[in-house]
Amino acid sequence: MTTQEKGTNIILYGVPNPEDYDIVGPRITLNEGPKRALATGAILFYNGGQPMKRLVPLKPEQKSKHLAQLAEWWGIESAPDARRCLADLYDYGHRAVLQPRFAQNEAYWREKFDMSDFLRGRPVTSVAGWDYARIVNLAYWTRNVGLLDDDSAFYYSDAGARLALERFSSWEELAVSFLAGRFMWNPEDLDGHQHLGAIANYLLDSPHNVWQECPWQQYETWWDQPLPRIEGWGSRVE
Repeated sequence: MTTQEKGTNIILYGVPNPEDYDIVGPRITLNEGPKRALATGAILFYNGGQPMKRLVPLKPEQKSKHLAQLAEWWGIESAPDARRCLADLYDYGHRAVLQPRFAQNEAYWREKFDMSDFLRGRPVTSVAGWDYARIVNLAYWTRNVGLLDDDSAFYYSDAGARLALERFSSWEELAVSFLAGRFMWNPEDLDGHQHLGAIANYLLDSPHNVWQECPWQQYETWWDQPLPRIEGWGSRVE
């Protein structure tokens, strides 16, 4: 893929190389509401090559690979599995354990965070962004493989985006929280942290990406479908 093709993909899809997706097939350009919601998971979308400015179908030959990844990484093999994981991320996630751990030994973790080029010198107060971004990304991903319908996927994406809006005041704050949570989840993966930090820097600084196109606070109600309520959904850890 040429540099020009990658640049065109950034403009159209938000990622340089959506190789698992049929970008020459049917596609739906998102309006500002859902596009802003998906932007909450932009670091993960960019890292996984998942289009986030338009809805684009997976190539049929890639579906089994994505289903296998969901089963291996998340234990998701069905729609109930997907909803259960999303409810857990919304209510508790990793922050239920990692946030108290950070509060109990902040100096230790501050030293660890400074190993990351992105986190070095940036204040960390919350690791919840790690969960909030994953809600959005997981909702989108399970929709793409056919485990969730559009109503459910967009509801969860909207919910994750609103959690982030309640807790943070900028894309940078979300990125710091996301990367700090990811660091605590897997402190040994410094190469991975550096890679994701570079993506965060790109999203914050470069044109033609969703963080530049979606101002943080401009987010109006857009999803008016019935809410797919889940048992346990709604009593959450901040």
